[in-house]
Amino acid sequence: MTAGGAAIVDDLQDAQNDTGFFEVDDADMKRIDMERRKQEAKSPSRRRAILSWVAGIVLLLALVAGALAASLLTGFGWPTQSDTAYGLLNAYKAGQAVDSYWVAVPQTSIDKAMSKIPPTFASAKVTRVKNTSPFAARASVTVAIPNGAPLDYVVTLQREGVGWKVLGIENDWTSTTGTP
Repeated sequence: MTAGGAAIVDDLQDAQNDTGFFEVDDADMKRIDMERRKQEAKSPSRRRAILSWVAGIVLLLALVAGALAASLLTGFGWPTQSDTAYGLLNAYKAGQAVDSYWVAVPQTSIDKAMSKIPPTFASAKVTRVKNTSPFAARASVTVAIPNGAPLDYVVTLQREGVGWKVLGIENDWTSTTGTP
C-alpha cells in the first residue's frame, strides 16, 4: 500500500471514530470534560507552571524590598541632604521663612541656630555629606562672606518621611585647626 493509500485508510478510521460524537449526550460531555480538567490539574507541568509563577512574584517582591532597603541605608531621599542644606541657606539669604526646612522644633530654637550664620553672605557650598546612619546625616557647608574668610558649618540632618530635614547647625571649628 502506498503512503497516500495509508492516509486514506487512516482518515476513514478517524471518520468512523468521530461518529461517536453524535451519540454522546450532555451529561456524558460534562463528565468527560470534568475528568479531563482533573487530569490537567493533577499534571506536573501545571503544578510547575503555578510554582514558577509564584516563585517569580516572590523574587520580584524580594528585589523591590532589597532596592528600598538599599536606598534607605545609603541615605537616598527626596529632597536630598544637599538639596535641604542649599534650600535652607538660600531661603535664609533671601529673607524667606526657613521653618519648613527644619524638623518640628520651636521657632526660638530655629532663630537661635540660624543666627550663627551671617544673613548677608555671598554664597554657600555644601562640601561634604556624611551619612551617620540611615536616619541621620551631617553636611559640611562653607559660607563665603563678602569681606572676610569663609565660614564652615556642620548642618545636622534627620530623615523625615522620604526626605531630609535640618536638626541643627553648629560652627565647624575643625576647619580652623586643619584637622578633619
